[in-house]
Amino acid sequence: MESLPELDRRRVARLLLKRFHPVAVKELSDELTPTELVQLADLDQERFACQWEIVSSIENDRRINRGILKKHVRDAIEPVLGNNPHQVGGVLWEYYTAIGPWTIVTVIDFGGNSFAMNYHHDLDDMRKREHQRTLHGHISAPQWLGVGTGEWSGLSDPDIPAAAEGLAFVCRRFVEALPDLLPTAR
Repeated sequence: MESLPELDRRRVARLLLKRFHPVAVKELSDELTPTELVQLADLDQERFACQWEIVSSIENDRRINRGILKKHVRDAIEPVLGNNPHQVGGVLWEYYTAIGPWTIVTVIDFGGNSFAMNYHHDLDDMRKREHQRTLHGHISAPQWLGVGTGEWSGLSDPDIPAAAEGLAFVCRRFVEALPDLLPTAR
């Protein structure tokens, strides 16, 4: 949207609102016009072309140097989560961070064919160790925003340092925010 001129932004926003909020459209008696239906079809075609470019770039992702990716991720994430990940088969790293009676399990996955790396956090209640309970699983910043998963796809080798720093950034924000979100952790 930011790449569009102001007038086009408003037009596209209005079209998308009308498409995805049919109750409001009905209440306002502002049905999609035939012209707007054509405009939506054009937007869908543009979105499909964009998705095709992403799928094509994922093919290049399979050639990313995962050894260099892991090194950059380790360097960026250690100040946030420590330097002792539990490694599962060389493709999964699990970091355990205690906050009061809670444990944040941060999982970083380097094994996907359709992505370079993926991450999520699980929040476990450790008050009863023999009956560990996951309060919430598979938490990631993009999921909070409703825009996807914690996945980095279509990366090339020059993207690796920024991707590693981005992962460290979102993990740091999560770890720093949790004590305020979990009152029993104080």
